[in-house]
Amino acid sequence: MTIFTAQVAGQQNNAHYPHPYTVTTAADLEAVARLDHVVAEYVGGRRSAGSFMASN
Repeated sequence: MTIFTAQVAGQQNNAHYPHPYTVTTAADLEAVARLDHVVAEYVGGRRSAGSFMASN
């Protein structure tokens, strides 16, 4: 599974998720889940309905 993260955690107005991480273990998931994250790729890493590219 690929998870895209922000550089922040808990910022309600954040919509920027430019950092992809491939999660293959529970430890990987625990590490990336500490940051704001999404499970979809967006154009330019900016989350919006019009910029959705893909999700696995």
